[in-house]
Amino acid sequence: MAFALAPWTCGAGAVGQFRCCGVRGVTPGPQIAARTGWLGCTWSRPAGSTAARWSMQFDPRGGRGNRGGWGTPSLPERLISTLPYLMPLLDGIPYGKFVFAKVPELARVLLGPLTPLLVIYRGVPFVAFGVFLALYFAVVRNGNISRFIRWNTQQAILIDILLIVPQLLLGFGGRLPGAVVEAISNTVFYGVLLAVGYSIVSNIRGELPDQIPGISDSVDSQIGPY
Repeated sequence: MAFALAPWTCGAGAVGQFRCCGVRGVTPGPQIAARTGWLGCTWSRPAGSTAARWSMQFDPRGGRGNRGGWGTPSLPERLISTLPYLMPLLDGIPYGKFVFAKVPELARVLLGPLTPLLVIYRGVPFVAFGVFLALYFAVVRNGNISRFIRWNTQQAILIDILLIVPQLLLGFGGRLPGAVVEAISNTVFYGVLLAVGYSIVSNIRGELPDQIPGISDSVDSQIGPY
């Protein structure tokens, strides 16, 4: 279904904020509210207009980063949205071998709780690939799941896909100087930690982690407004 959105017009409401937009080809209703996380929806069709106009009320506690004002996600949604980031974290752990060698305390803190997952995820054939497919087809492509969860899952998938690039570069590790291999590995490792850490903290706070350059914009375009 195609949607044509008019520019946002914003104003203060009695509770939080209201945002209004023109929408063609859709009748807003409870089912749309359930999918997007809006706390309330009202709509009207001005006389002589072919576009429905509706207002969406959202919780002002939604915080920064909730693009479009999707409302405050529930606690279960916040916790569930953090789980997909385990995939890029587990795939990024091997790049930290040089850091772990120099800072063994970090290895104990980080690898301790993740070791059982690493044994299964990287030790059992096709588990990693199966998790990837399950997240994409069962979560991202499932319109019955809230946008907040689908959005985070898609971002976790894109972070994981980007790890293919350094993997290809390091595939020529025998031809690269050791210092270059270490620099690439450390950069990737710290990048994954920052991206995953930022995303998890934002989710726990009920905010959409949409400030990762390049990746978050791509997630927006793929997930869409609903």
